[in-house]
Amino acid sequence: RVRQKIGTERKNSRKNHKEKKNNENRERIRSVSIESVNKEKLKVVEEHEALTFLREITEKMGLSLSLKAMVGDDIVYLEMDGKDSGTVIGKRGQTLDAIQYLVSLVINKNSEKYIKVVVDAENYRAKRQKTLEQLANRLAAKVMKTKKYVRLEPMNPYERKVIHATLQQNPNITTRSE
Repeated sequence: RVRQKIGTERKNSRKNHKEKKNNENRERIRSVSIESVNKEKLKVVEEHEALTFLREITEKMGLSLSLKAMVGDDIVYLEMDGKDSGTVIGKRGQTLDAIQYLVSLVINKNSEKYIKVVVDAENYRAKRQKTLEQLANRLAAKVMKTKKYVRLEPMNPYERKVIHATLQQNPNITTRSE
């Protein structure tokens, strides 16, 4: 009995460690900010492992998109344009985030150095950031006027970061994540 219990604890410990590591990787992948990508310093490439994988995914999804890859020392930026951009973006960018996560896993699978991956469609990420900043400022004005807390819907780490960073300069507002 004692052996079984210890074995189970070890197994659970390994499982929890693996889950924790996967969650950290997901957050790191999602938290690449669009403003940290300086496209002028990136080199446009015709062929890349990320581009090949993204082509396969979009073809299997039955989407008609044009793809472009830009590569730097530690970053791969992929752009998609076309009539099916809305489908690849998904609700509030969830599909785009999932694709970005998969591409990042493929790129970093056998890599010693971590390579950031940003997948964007129709400049969605910059538009979403601007929308979040406007939302933060509008809600800050509401909070100062009503003197009541405002609770936002659950957001991914990058979106929370945008909200916190936008309101950080306002001395009348404090933010926190739950």
